[in-house]
Amino acid sequence: MVFTMEYLPYLCLEEAETFLTKRKVFMGSEKPCILVVDDHLPSRVFLQEVLLDEGYDIVEAENGTQALEILHKSIFDIILLDVQMPDISGVELCPKIKKIPLAQNYWIPMTMKKR
Repeated sequence: MVFTMEYLPYLCLEEAETFLTKRKVFMGSEKPCILVVDDHLPSRVFLQEVLLDEGYDIVEAENGTQALEILHKSIFDIILLDVQMPDISGVELCPKIKKIPLAQNYWIPMTMKKR
């Protein structure tokens, strides 16, 4: 399943006791969920196709600003983050992500492509 900004619910999660419960309440799924942050549409489409085939739920953000908005509302298992983006680089975005209470322990591999 692919989620976009308009479908993400905004919920208060302080009462949730486990990560799985939070994800199930938040995303409506117990499947692992990955946030893909990349300004390059073909890269997002490719990652979406591969990850959906592997059984993951996917949320896409086309830039760092949108990713921060999503991360304030959602819980993920992993964030795939592009290094070079027009509004904020992946390297600059990582410390901002780590300041979000729900995102402090995320694993954040970065992707790069030759332009």
